Amino acid sequence: MADVTIEFGYQNFSNYRRLSYKWWYAMAEFVDNSTQSYMDNRAALDNALDKESEVFSVNITRDEDFLRISDNAMGMDQNDLARALKVGVPPQDISGRSRYGLGLKTAACWIGNKWVIRTSKLGSNERLTVEIDVDRVASGDLTMPINIENEDPGSHYTQLEISGHNRALAGRTIGKVKQYLSSIYRIDIANGLMQLKYDGETLEWPGFEGSDFVERPDGTRYRDSFIFEVETENGTKVVEGWVGVLRNGSRSKAGFSILHRKRLIKGWPDSWRPETIFGAGGRNDLINQRLVGEVNLEDFEVSHTKDEINWHLDEEEAVEQGLKDELSIYIDAARKTRRGRIDTGPTQPQIDIAVRTLEEELSSPEFIDKLTLIDVIPPDEAIEEANDSVVASAETHEPSFKATIADIEINVYLDSHVSVNDPYFVTDSKPEDEVSVVINLQHPHWQMLDGENAVTNYLRHCIYDAIAEDRATRKHRLSSDTVKLLKDAYLRVPFEILQSQDQE
Repeated sequence: MADVTIEFGYQNFSNYRRLSYKWWYAMAEFVDNSTQSYMDNRAALDNALDKESEVFSVNITRDEDFLRISDNAMGMDQNDLARALKVGVPPQDISGRSRYGLGLKTAACWIGNKWVIRTSKLGSNERLTVEIDVDRVASGDLTMPINIENEDPGSHYTQLEISGHNRALAGRTIGKVKQYLSSIYRIDIANGLMQLKYDGETLEWPGFEGSDFVERPDGTRYRDSFIFEVETENGTKVVEGWVGVLRNGSRSKAGFSILHRKRLIKGWPDSWRPETIFGAGGRNDLINQRLVGEVNLEDFEVSHTKDEINWHLDEEEAVEQGLKDELSIYIDAARKTRRGRIDTGPTQPQIDIAVRTLEEELSSPEFIDKLTLIDVIPPDEAIEEANDSVVASAETHEPSFKATIADIEINVYLDSHVSVNDPYFVTDSKPEDEVSVVINLQHPHWQMLDGENAVTNYLRHCIYDAIAEDRATRKHRLSSDTVKLLKDAYLRVPFEILQSQDQE
């Protein structure tokens, strides 16, 4: 039986420039190496940085065809450098952010064709410099001499310079790079683990404040942690994170961010929106504007470019369904949130109080006495004459406000000059293209209104009653059922307006 050897040829080295990277994910490969170097040697580095009055930092600087990434982490000796330049050789410890032994090489090839690495390891007295020409390596020249110079044993750094770029880094892309990098390393930045700079600008992660989330009736906020397990064909895996409901709707801020090893894999400003929860792509409903959170998927595999989760078998479906089940309260709250509050209607205690109040009111001697009014109702002509007098008096003044809708003009008068004994509102539809609504501000019921919502709803009912009666009259359908049908449609308008505003 013959054997065949599988080989990965150096000829493919230059083909890495064709990988599906974005500038920010390519740069993140270098930042990953820096942060991993720091975390693997944190005790020694913190002691050295304290003496230097410095903090762990990664600095990115660029010019038209030049990019430099430098750090003050542990640095590398000759063995470390040799391992770093071997393609596909994972680090000895793969529990961190450096996992596949591909990142530095593939990302650097994607960016440019000439590299220079300068590094010195803490405790060493050597400064190492190596130059790499991608085209030379791809042609078979695999020998890269290391220039060794003396260095202070207290020095610790790595600098990677890349030139001969394969694509431009300019314009709006620079702003996106800074946005993404601050998001990718949000935890390191927020926790003070790392200072990340781009062209001298310290990148910040604003995160979310408690006040960014909707407040519950008990004063707490709709932002909570979660953790659950999912059963997949690949075994039991843990999903954890936090979820919240934004007080101010924003599609750009909403959505989930997937993290792995405390580092963003996919998320803001390109948030993860599983269709099971957020619906088909492109929707701009309340859930897509309000529901936000982070999902940590430590038990799952990531792509070698670290911009996607490598879902196996049914893992993605299991995670999405688990999130939908576990976060149902928050999904429902996001769906009902408008203008920073949950529109759940009155609470049960409020309903109970209202019911008791009306029970007492309907059973009172005063209400029973009013029922006898049917026996003393004046003739229709007298009522019409009295109402016409109220309208005529009101129309000597300018309307409090007016609105033109379809083929009619609505004139609303908030009248405080009428009698306390006049009706709570009077309407008139003469001429045919106008409707006048006079609302009695002396009426006892008006005096009981408390707060802007109560006033708004009272005015709404008076005006919508008037419009419904006018519409029904014009169609020669003046019956109680027709008026109720029309008013029902009008009462749905405020909800629809709020929904439309929330989607803008």
